[in-house]
Parts: sequence; C-alpha cells; structure tokens
Amino acid sequence: PHIFQVRAIDNAGNSDVTPASYNWSVDITAPSATLGPVTPDLRNSGVSSIAIGFNKAVTGLDLSDLTLTRNGVAVALTKASISGSGVNYTLSGLTNLTNLAGVYMLTLHASTAGIKDAVGNPLTNDASVSFVVDTVLPLADIIDVTPDPRNSLVTTIVISFTEAVIGVDLSDFSLTRNGTDVPLTGVIVT
Repeated sequence: PHIFQVRAIDNAGNSDVTPASYNWSVDITAPSATLGPVTPDLRNSGVSSIAIGFNKAVTGLDLSDLTLTRNGVAVALTKASISGSGVNYTLSGLTNLTNLAGVYMLTLHASTAGIKDAVGNPLTNDASVSFVVDTVLPLADIIDVTPDPRNSLVTTIVISFTEAVIGVDLSDFSLTRNGTDVPLTGVIVT
C-alpha cells in the first residue's frame, strides 16, 4: 500500500496536528484460472459440469471464452451455460455434449477473453482440463483349450479381454460338465 501525507504549516509557524493522508494500493497481478478437475477423468458417461476457478475475483467470463473438443474436433457449446461470480464459476449442461466416446479437452482462452479483475488486469494464461469417455464395453474371450479333445485334466484356462478391466474374481465364472454345475472350490483367478 502507498500512503501520502500532507502536514500544513502556515506563515506564522502553526502546524496542523492531524496531517491529511490518502492511502492506495497498486495491483498489477493478472488473474489466473484453473479448470476442473473432472473426476473420474476416465469415465463411461458424459460430464454434467466443470468448475472454473480464479485466484481472484473476475468478471467478463462467457461461453465465447471456452472451446470444447473431442478427439481434436470442436464440439459446440450451444447447450451449455455458465453460472457463478467472483472466483467460482461452473460450466453446466455438458452431459449430452460429452456422452460420446473420445478424448475431450476444455480450454479457456485468455487471448480472446474479456476476463478482468476488479482493477482491470486481464487474464493472461490459458487453462485447460482433459478427460476420456469410454463407452465401448469390454468383451471377454476364452482362449481355446488345446488339445480338444484331450485325455488329461485342464489346469489353466486363459481369458482375454478387448481392453484392460478391473474387478475380475471367481464369482464372475461358472463351469458345467454335461449340463451340471461344477463347484469352483479351490480355483484361483490371477
């Protein structure tokens, strides 16, 4: 902060006991922005909203400051809306815009934005957040047991998936012999 003080003294040498003063601050720090996070960022459904945050209160944020892409191709934000004020904003209405499989990138472009803080410092840095929507169901394939037919016990069966999966355990499997269930007691899934 800056302080300017003036003490008045007349020609007779009388001085003002309470000097006049004026205080002011100079703020030349540009606001900065962050988008997101989107959680989970690997997901199987569209994102409903994304947070937009600033390190100080700003005005001037609108949809024209943002671009959304899927696999590098622009996605129009015509159905989206922005709410909030100060340091916290939310971009909403994204579910139907982000429900297709792909890699999404939301970017706030400082160079075209009219975003400013209370004293007029403009936003100078871009901000972005990315996430992946994967709507393709994984498929399982049981690798053929060879030889078939055989005269010995099968000790291992290999299952292959079309993409990485989680949560595979013994309860996901069943085995039958001649139409009758065979208990999988003692079987290990690795």
